[in-house]
Amino acid sequence: MDCGEAIDFVHRIRLVDDKPFRLPYRRGPPCHYDKLWIALNEMEELGIIRKSQSEYSSPLVLVVKPDGDLRICNDFRWLNARTVACLQMVFSRFAATHLKLSPKKCHFRRRSVKFLGHIIYGDGVKMDPSKVQAINDDVSAVLDALESGGVSQVRGTGPAIPQLGGVNQTASLPKSELVNLQQQDDVLGRVFFYIQRHRRPTRRERAGESRGVMKLLRHWPKFSIKDGMLYRVKKDRQMNMTTHQFVVPDSLKAQVLHGLHDSAGHQG
Repeated sequence: MDCGEAIDFVHRIRLVDDKPFRLPYRRGPPCHYDKLWIALNEMEELGIIRKSQSEYSSPLVLVVKPDGDLRICNDFRWLNARTVACLQMVFSRFAATHLKLSPKKCHFRRRSVKFLGHIIYGDGVKMDPSKVQAINDDVSAVLDALESGGVSQVRGTGPAIPQLGGVNQTASLPKSELVNLQQQDDVLGRVFFYIQRHRRPTRRERAGESRGVMKLLRHWPKFSIKDGMLYRVKKDRQMNMTTHQFVVPDSLKAQVLHGLHDSAGHQG
């Protein structure tokens, strides 16, 4: 681990009051535990971090880098809200200790900024829409459409047989064929297997699964099997509705997309 170090410098954080706070830790994905402990042990050996009994505590946030490594961050929002700071003083301290900032990552006089998958603005924090889209792309087999084409969106307590749109809108595949197509799909078949047995894959099983399978399994709590078919369950708390989205196998994607684009029009 190659990290820089500011020497001959003591960083003091001045707060608006002296009331301590200890925020609860956040559970990370179990699949990252090994990498996390390796990184923390290495950082402790290098003197970057140390064990502490401080009355102040901010939770860790794990971010997966594009190369698969972990970026270990801290959620300092609670701390920042109680910090007394002056921008000019901050810049002076950076210059005095020869620390560098990346201009492309620095934004000033902005009403909102993107940070770690969120948008931070004056009134609070909200999810970055682009990250929500990335999640939807990960579950690329799930298509949410109206009954006029594509995959029917079923609201209520239970799913119905999806109607697959195409040139002939009266045509639909029988339930038995939909079940077979899902189970025969290289990715969905494996996901179906784990969901049906009600147990996530073991470490040894994960090592043998494809990237596509592991991407879908990240959304384990959202999947449900009804009438032999795999659905993604989406709950709208404001509308008090539950939507069951049929998970489309690769063999039907072209037909579904054709129904969405050519037969049902643009869905937004």
